[in-house]
Amino acid sequence: MRIPEIGTVVAQAERAEGLGWDGITFTDSQNLIGDPFVAVALAAAATERLRFATGVTNAFTRHPAALANVAATVQETSGGRFVLGIGRGDTAMFHLGRKPMPVDAFIAAVTDLQTYLANGTVDCGGHPSRLHWLDRCRQPKVPLESLQAVSRHIQVLVRTGLIQQERTGRISRCSLDAGPMLEAAVWMNRYSKYWQQQFDLLAVTLADIDERRAASPSKPARKAAKKRRPGRK
Repeated sequence: MRIPEIGTVVAQAERAEGLGWDGITFTDSQNLIGDPFVAVALAAAATERLRFATGVTNAFTRHPAALANVAATVQETSGGRFVLGIGRGDTAMFHLGRKPMPVDAFIAAVTDLQTYLANGTVDCGGHPSRLHWLDRCRQPKVPLESLQAVSRHIQVLVRTGLIQQERTGRISRCSLDAGPMLEAAVWMNRYSKYWQQQFDLLAVTLADIDERRAASPSKPARKAAKKRRPGRK
C-alpha cells in the first residue's frame, strides 16, 4: 500500500481495517506530503478500531504547544486511537535547509511536549503556558514514542550480537540473529522448571493453610463457646 495521504487515506484506512491490520503510520514532511493530522482525522472517521501514528513528526516545524494541541485533538476525535511518534526531523528539516534537531534541543522540546500532553504547565519565558481545553477531554493522554529511543534500543541489540545492521545511504536494514536468544532460552527453561516446582509447592502449602483455617473455629467463636460452658460464672 502506498503512503497514506489526503485523497487516498479514507479508502486506504477502510481497506486496512477490512484486512485486519492493527494500524497505519503517517509521514510528516511538509514539503512532500499533506498534513498527517488531517489525514488521521479523516481515517478515524471512516474506521472503528484501526489505530494511527505519526511516523514520525518533529518538534521543530510545530511549536510543542501547537504539536500537543493537534495531537490531543486527533486523539479525542479518534476515540483514543492515536500515538504521537516523534524524531529529530529528517526530510522535514532537509527541505528547510536545516539538519536534524540537536539532541539537547530535541530533549528540551520533547520535555515541554510531554508536559503539554499531560495537561501540565510549561514556563515560556516566565509566562505559564497550558492547554486549558484538555480539562474537557474524555480520552487518555496521547502516547508519545521517540524514534531516538527505538534507535538506542537497536544499537544495544547490535552490540549484543542479536541484530546485524547494514546501512545503505540513509537506509538501515536490520536482520535478527536468533542464535544467542536460543542459548538464553535453553538456560531460562532449565531454571523455569525449578521455579515452577517451587511455585507448585507454595500453592499446595497455601491451600493447606486455608483448609486448616476453614476447619478451625474463629477466635470470636471460641470465646463464645467458652462462655457457654457449664459451671462457668
